[in-house]
Amino acid sequence: YTISRVLLLSDLNSRTPVSIEPGSIQSILSGDGENSGFIQYIKDEASINHDSLIYTSGSGGLFKPGIPIGKINKSNNKNEVNFFIDFTQLRYVKVASYIEKEN
Repeated sequence: YTISRVLLLSDLNSRTPVSIEPGSIQSILSGDGENSGFIQYIKDEASINHDSLIYTSGSGGLFKPGIPIGKINKSNNKNEVNFFIDFTQLRYVKVASYIEKEN
């Protein structure tokens, strides 16, 4: 009960449902194994702007919706995400725990 596994958003195995604003565009954020991520699985007709903001979408039930993640940096025709947090400065994590209400 005293051990946890932490998977950073930047991890290669990380896949997080996100919402891109403005426009509430639903997508998946994948880690690149370094200190950033990239947007995957987005509809072709969706238009993403440089400096669009990324938030958790709440899909999948792992994270509550609306948690700020980062900004889009359109470079080389890729939708790279610069996280708001610098993972090299990470010493402590905050565990967000909540109980899902039953219907």
